[in-house]
Amino acid sequence: MKPQHIAKAYDHLVHLWQNNSFDMSNGIEQHKRAINFVDNRNRALDVGCGCTGRFF
Repeated sequence: MKPQHIAKAYDHLVHLWQNNSFDMSNGIEQHKRAINFVDNRNRALDVGCGCTGRFF
């Protein structure tokens, strides 16, 4: 898939993340478990999808 096609696909989903009913805790526990697999727990790079900015 080309980047412009990926961008268009995400444009169809963004309204779900921006909706007030979106559960902001969704996926947090999975991220906490994943962090346990790394040695350096001071920083992480969020390369996932979404526009909520939940992970800083």
